[in-house]
Amino acid sequence: MNMEEKKPLKVPKEVKCVSLELRQKNYEENFALLRKRYPKVAGWLQDSGNGKTIAVKLESGDIAFLLQENGERHWLSEPVRPKDKAKRTLEKCLSPIRTLEKRLSVGQRGKPLFFIGMGAGYELIEFFNAQPRMLLSKKQPIYVVERSADILRLNLEIHDWKKILSSGRVFFFVGKKIDGQLRNFFRNALRPLPEVILCHEMAQQENQPLAA
Repeated sequence: MNMEEKKPLKVPKEVKCVSLELRQKNYEENFALLRKRYPKVAGWLQDSGNGKTIAVKLESGDIAFLLQENGERHWLSEPVRPKDKAKRTLEKCLSPIRTLEKRLSVGQRGKPLFFIGMGAGYELIEFFNAQPRMLLSKKQPIYVVERSADILRLNLEIHDWKKILSSGRVFFFVGKKIDGQLRNFFRNALRPLPEVILCHEMAQQENQPLAA
C-alpha cells in the first residue's frame, strides 16, 4: 500500500472550533486592514459567499474547512495536520534556494510565489514568514488566487493576518473574473513573474464527498 495514499476522513459528530469571540475579533481587525489596503477585495467579500463553508478543529488542533451542501460534506482544505504539511512544502520549495545561495555567498533570494487557492491559510502564512530576503533587504511578492469568498472570510476569522495585509507584498485576485485581473496586473513589465506555483490540492477536489 502506498504510504502517501490518504483515506477520506470522517467528520466527528461533535466538532470543536475557534471561539466565536476570537473569530470575530480577528475578522474585525483583519477586515479593517483589508478594506484599507485592498478596497476592491473587501467590497467583493462583503457582497459574496453563501455561508456553506465551515471551519472545524482537527485532532491535531489545526483548522480545516468543510463545504456542506446538498446533504454532503467536502473537504476544502488539507484535513491531515495541515500546519505540518505547510512546513514540509515550505522546506521543499526553499531548500534549493538556500543551498545555492549559501554556496554563492550572495545572500538569500526568494522566488515570487503564486497560490491557486489558499485553503486554510497555513501555506500562505509559512511562506510569508519564512521567505528569504533579496539583495537590498527586499522580499519577493506573493500572488494569491481565491474564487471562494467564504474561504477568504474564514481565513480572516481564524488567523491574525495583520502583518500579511499591511506588508504590501501580497496581491489577491478574487472572484470569477480572475483572468482579466491577472492580465491587467502583469501588463506592468516591472511586476516580477511567479516562479513557484502552488495549487492547493483540496481546492481541486470539491466533488469528492467525505466517507459517511
